[in-house]
Amino acid sequence: MAAISSLARELGLKVVAEGVETEQQWHLLGNYAIDFIQGYLIAKPQPQGQFAEHLSDR
Repeated sequence: MAAISSLARELGLKVVAEGVETEQQWHLLGNYAIDFIQGYLIAKPQPQGQFAEHLSDR
């Protein structure tokens, strides 16, 4: 993970960690330069209408 994160930084890219399902996984990622996470920890898959509501709540 460190090599991928470092390479992305050198290339000026953002890093997305996919499949983050637990807080433990999220905390482990804190050791790396991760810009975004996605996975069940953030939100479960949902229909388009519910997703729009989810975004408007933020």
